[in-house]
Amino acid sequence: MAVVFFNDPDISPGLLVKPNVGGPEIIDDWAIRMRVMVKTHPERRLEITHKLQKSVLRACQREGLSLTYLRKEIWVGKGK
Repeated sequence: MAVVFFNDPDISPGLLVKPNVGGPEIIDDWAIRMRVMVKTHPERRLEITHKLQKSVLRACQREGLSLTYLRKEIWVGKGK
């Protein structure tokens, strides 16, 4: 995936080097966290970050991986 991302003509001009996928950082009973390091031109950092996240999401969807999100609820008010 890093190679595909690096070879994308819309993205590659904003990259300084090829992305580095470090492998699993945390493997939990409900999640795996991966680290992807990308060096960009400072003015394109947010754009490249957003495109990388979308690319990862699409790859997971193509492979049939479901993504879970932590949910926090905060209740404000008087107790019963």
